[in-house]
Amino acid sequence: MASMLTPLENEDSYSLATKARIEDILDKFIEDLEDLGNDDAVEKILNAEKIVVDKKNRRVSDFVEVIYDELTKGISVRVVIKRDDLIDPITVIIKESGFNRVARVGRTNMMDVKLPKPTFEQLEALSEKVDQLRTTAINKATAIKADSLQRIKAGMDKEYLEAPEAKKATEQIELVLREVAMHIRVIARIKQKKMLKTQFVWEDKEQQMLLEPLMKKAIYRGIVK
Repeated sequence: MASMLTPLENEDSYSLATKARIEDILDKFIEDLEDLGNDDAVEKILNAEKIVVDKKNRRVSDFVEVIYDELTKGISVRVVIKRDDLIDPITVIIKESGFNRVARVGRTNMMDVKLPKPTFEQLEALSEKVDQLRTTAINKATAIKADSLQRIKAGMDKEYLEAPEAKKATEQIELVLREVAMHIRVIARIKQKKMLKTQFVWEDKEQQMLLEPLMKKAIYRGIVK
């Protein structure tokens, strides 16, 4: 992914290192949003269910592999059943767990399981998870800034960093944090709006006035699905 951050005016070692670390937080936040969803619902069911195999109670997950594909994200998952004699009983378990649309791929041991559309309550829960991820990401970025400022102070105390250099590095680090925090807030709202669609509402009018125009900028186009 190309950098979303504005280039630094002065590439001193303190601000460059801080920018790289904080940018990693932003990239991880975007990855976490991409992974957010109910795609693992089938896998959770299979991890929880038991099946009698060779007269022993075994976990269903011991006999299956769940495959996720970006092309079918949010639509379906593929379940590979490792023993032919377990295809029918495991298919029954999947259907009885609420996943009624299960299609066998030809004569293989692979089953395509259609994911039901999430309920509004489930979408609200995912939206709350976005809020949690946003807060965590900003807190981590803030902690990195604090660590960098402490290093700058130590450099001044040991007299190998001059005051003007320290001031400039501090200013640049502050700018990096503000920019990343804004990106995180905007991207979080974009994700929530895509999930909730017409049910999405702004709870804070000031935040709406600040973030809504930014959400339309080209830099955020296609940033999350």
